[in-house]
Amino acid sequence: MLPKISIVTPSYNQGRFLEECIDSILSQNYPNLEYIIMDGGSTDNSVEIIKKYEKHLAYWQSRPDGGQYAALNEGFKRTSGEIMGWLNSDDKLHISSLNIIAAIFDARNDVAWILGHPTQWDENGAMSHIEDGKYRWFAQRYLNGDYRFIQQESIFWRRSLWEKAGGFISTDYSLAGDMELWARFFRYEQLYSVDPFIGGFRFYGGSQKTYLALDKYCDEAESIVARERNFYRENSITPLDAPLPIKAGDILAYLKKSGFNRGWTVLLPESYRSVTRELFNGNANEDVTKFYLPATGILHPDKIQYREKTLFLGLSYLIELIALPKLDEVLSFIPSQKYFYPYSLGDIGAFKGKDFSEFWETIKEDVYVEDGANFHAVNLFEYLADKIEVDDHSDSNTILYYCNILIYIKKQFSAMKVLERYEYRIKNNAKARNSLESLRELLQRLEKLNAMGERLFSQGYSEGAEEVFIQVLELCDEYVKPLNNLGVIYWNRGDSDKATEYFLKALKVDPYDRDSVMNRAAVLSATGKREDARDLLGDYMRHCPEDNEVFGLLNQL
Repeated sequence: MLPKISIVTPSYNQGRFLEECIDSILSQNYPNLEYIIMDGGSTDNSVEIIKKYEKHLAYWQSRPDGGQYAALNEGFKRTSGEIMGWLNSDDKLHISSLNIIAAIFDARNDVAWILGHPTQWDENGAMSHIEDGKYRWFAQRYLNGDYRFIQQESIFWRRSLWEKAGGFISTDYSLAGDMELWARFFRYEQLYSVDPFIGGFRFYGGSQKTYLALDKYCDEAESIVARERNFYRENSITPLDAPLPIKAGDILAYLKKSGFNRGWTVLLPESYRSVTRELFNGNANEDVTKFYLPATGILHPDKIQYREKTLFLGLSYLIELIALPKLDEVLSFIPSQKYFYPYSLGDIGAFKGKDFSEFWETIKEDVYVEDGANFHAVNLFEYLADKIEVDDHSDSNTILYYCNILIYIKKQFSAMKVLERYEYRIKNNAKARNSLESLRELLQRLEKLNAMGERLFSQGYSEGAEEVFIQVLELCDEYVKPLNNLGVIYWNRGDSDKATEYFLKALKVDPYDRDSVMNRAAVLSATGKREDARDLLGDYMRHCPEDNEVFGLLNQL
């Protein structure tokens, strides 16, 4: 399960920015998010905005709270996530940042807090600045007085570090409470810089608190640095060194390892600059357009608007993978209107002869949806596979559309069964017939791979067999034989928990697969759960009453 991320947003009379802040978090549809908004009793339209999104919030309140840091302390007391952070109501997260954060902490137990590449938004929400260079922050830099650009919006940390550092943000400071918290974090753990964007600070000057009170912030910061110098000197502690930054290539590997689907993008400073430059000049080539445009944002006639608008990202993938064979047919031109989305849900329905209006209404209940019909579900394709139905009245395009979704989520066996069941309906659809033949060929290859793994196992090459079975499942994760075979391998190694995991996966695909039933029953019996084993075998016998071997095993129990 992906780690729970807890985010608190403190706010007071920031109605003109608040909705963009909320959208930048919720539109990512991170599946294990705990989001809290602490409003200080706003008199503008903030409460109205919060109420629009309250079903997606773990908690919210609007009342006088004693200031930003007091509100954050109260908000964090209500959280339970193992990863923590806060986002002020005039700031925003970047697309896919929550997936990136989760993947890093999930893969790296040695990492206690991270900092993304610093960025800024302008008053209209467009990215206006990307910090040059790669920053590696560590305690000694703090002690030397180099502390001003540790960007709070891009920092997330483990709850264990929060508790080790006292579990609070100091209210002794009106502006530099974040810096004081980082100083305490530095006492215990190294800060890891990461290449991608995570969050951005909105800079708009004028009445902005940070802009008006910069001198006071610096005074508070200097007093914190002086305190920390005394702390290290009096306790004879050597400040921790800077760790190596976490590179984008590593993060991509972490994302894959954590099981994220394709609905994420790692956006880097240089790639953003080059892509936006090419788009702005109208010179986007096919490769640039394919790889970056769905994640780059919305094109403005004057500049790129990098915004967390979710239809653009989610439906671009839907078009690319299902509706159209080539993405360049969609993205071969540069739009000129202020906010542009390549296709609406109705347009996609027209591609496949299916009306999406009802689907659109139902998905609003399950997935965060921004006003204006913008959505992106982390498990969009699993959702579609669950919601779309095919029957004897379905046309061949709808059947093919549904099977393409199943194939994308590695349910090739299910797709082949559907195509074979309705083969009479697809006989005049060349694409559907070709898809069926391709599936049959693929599954034949998977059978051969699985057989090779079984031969390796029978010859005593357990690790080699394990690698083969895992490779098969990476191509098709509902293939019962390699699932059962992995269960057998782990059982032979004495790992009953891992064996149980794979036997259960096999039985989820096919509850009456004979080998999986017998192996699961053997594990239950060996671990003292004989009654559960009898129930499992009894259920199988009701479905397959002629199986004498299983009947004999049942009688032995």
